[in-house]
Amino acid sequence: MKKILVFSALALIALSMITVGCNKQTDYPPSMAAVIDSISFAASGTGFVAKLDGGSLTMTGTTSIFTPGTTFNPSIKIIVASSIGTHTINKDATAMVYTSATGNAGTAAVSGQVVVLNNNSGKIQGNFTFTCADGTTVKNGRFTANQ
Repeated sequence: MKKILVFSALALIALSMITVGCNKQTDYPPSMAAVIDSISFAASGTGFVAKLDGGSLTMTGTTSIFTPGTTFNPSIKIIVASSIGTHTINKDATAMVYTSATGNAGTAAVSGQVVVLNNNSGKIQGNFTFTCADGTTVKNGRFTANQ
């Protein structure tokens, strides 16, 4: 009888571990990440602000990592329709990049796209890539924002 109880307890523990380990994690904190030219960029917490106004989503991400040799924190600002789909820069999306080279004036994106992949359950998720007027490239961009 004692062996059956021990075996049953171990089986329940193993089953609960398998169940917990197989649960898909879908709760991502609001954040933005990309590669500006060849430098990794990431913003989250207080460094990432997203505001939904009507059908427009405005996101501003500022990294906490200074550009080497400066005291400037790079940032990216994107304004895009919150609807699912591909939004073309200068048609239905705009973007600005602020680096130590551009300072607070920034440089505007002239081509590229912002893709909204998901807009439900209180989250808007997507990716982006664009090129700015001064030749700055932003690649492998992704974002998760709360509605």
